[in-house]
Amino acid sequence: MMRSLFRVSAFDRSVALAIAGFIVFIGFIVLRGDQVGVQVTRATPEGRAGRGSVVAIQFSEAMRRESVAERLILDPAVPGTMSWSGSRLIYRPDSPLADGTQYAVTLKSGAEAEGGRGLLGDVRFKFTVARGRVAYLSPEDGPVRDVWMQDVSGGEPEQLTSSAFGILAFDVSPDGSKLVYAEHKDSKSAADLKLLDLDTRETRVLTSCGEFICTNPVWSPDGGRIAYERLSYNAVEPGFSISSTRVWLLDPTTSPASTSPLLAGQQTPPNYRPRWSPDGRLLAVSRLPLLPDRNPGILVYNVADQSTVFFPTSFGAMSAFSPDGTRLIYPAFTVRDRDVRTVLQVADVRTSEVSEIPGIEGQAQEALADWKPDGSAIVIARRGPDSDFSRGRQLFLMDPQSGDAQPLVTDGEYDHSYFAWDPSGEMLVLERSLALSGGSAGEQRIRSQVWTYDLAAATLKMLAANAFQPRWVP
Repeated sequence: MMRSLFRVSAFDRSVALAIAGFIVFIGFIVLRGDQVGVQVTRATPEGRAGRGSVVAIQFSEAMRRESVAERLILDPAVPGTMSWSGSRLIYRPDSPLADGTQYAVTLKSGAEAEGGRGLLGDVRFKFTVARGRVAYLSPEDGPVRDVWMQDVSGGEPEQLTSSAFGILAFDVSPDGSKLVYAEHKDSKSAADLKLLDLDTRETRVLTSCGEFICTNPVWSPDGGRIAYERLSYNAVEPGFSISSTRVWLLDPTTSPASTSPLLAGQQTPPNYRPRWSPDGRLLAVSRLPLLPDRNPGILVYNVADQSTVFFPTSFGAMSAFSPDGTRLIYPAFTVRDRDVRTVLQVADVRTSEVSEIPGIEGQAQEALADWKPDGSAIVIARRGPDSDFSRGRQLFLMDPQSGDAQPLVTDGEYDHSYFAWDPSGEMLVLERSLALSGGSAGEQRIRSQVWTYDLAAATLKMLAANAFQPRWVP
């Protein structure tokens, strides 16, 4: 009878063996140590990058930051600033990366997580800096448009957004790491702003505009604010007495993003087309009249003290700050010899003095202007005095002091409706559309095209057909 108390069944033996095996396995793991360690789930950029790209490394868990900093190597070396967003390391170079240079990034093994696990092997990746990248909307003739990106050196374009209802407008952050865009809602009568991280491809909604259209976003130079237009054809904003377009400011660094109108007050005149001064201190907006005021023009808003300066232009016009932020150039009407003509004026935002750029003869039809990055010249889009309106605006390089202008891009078949310098001042990106009188029937069906112009080589290159609203990607 006593022997039966110690009898072990086959099942009991199996369980005992399994437990013993598990204990042996645990002991083996303990003796051998962690063979998985911390994982790097994403590292960017890889392959190609822009001059303003940042190095970003996403870890599988929170890290001891000093252990990462002492093991991160860039070759060639690039001075910069390291920051963190959760378990994501961001290394931001102090100056633009060099065109055409290949950079090798190494994170040496031994970096430690807060939980004690370590990075068991080196992490290595490489990227080459493209001379320039351009983002744009396409297709121009389609009901649903997305943002695409293309290297100016060639290659296949990359689709950045995949919208169900279409993108209205977008802008690229100053460091080239993010994209803010206005996207239609289901109804197509309203739009919200969204933020796309170009490194992680994560998207988040920035605004909740309801039945309003939030569009035409513009980043501040430091990336800390976004100015945009908010409008509605059917509703009136709370706190305002009329329905119209107004500029709002948004802080994308907060969650949720905070936003408010640039100018408050029930009788605030319609304002639109925001653009920042290069130092981010000033924001210029085009302003339409609100009766009894009959003067449209350019309103310059000081972000720090909220003071404003108004420059009447006879119509709400485009304007551009000089690279040092002290002057503003814009078109205006004047009457000469009983003819109404368009001229270019320059306003000193410090003194409010306004002068006219000399040397413009005849009905020049100045419409667009932008400063070269070094401030030595401006590019203007103009029709000559003898041109009819079926011919396109051509590009000229003008001395702002003397008014001397030299042809830059001239082709009567095309109208040039947008252009912007790259940071070096060596290349322009252009939006060109075939004029009504030119081009084959097949070309006319796809009117908007994105081109680049190399100033030193004096050469044009088409980047994308059936595309519009190009923006440089830093």
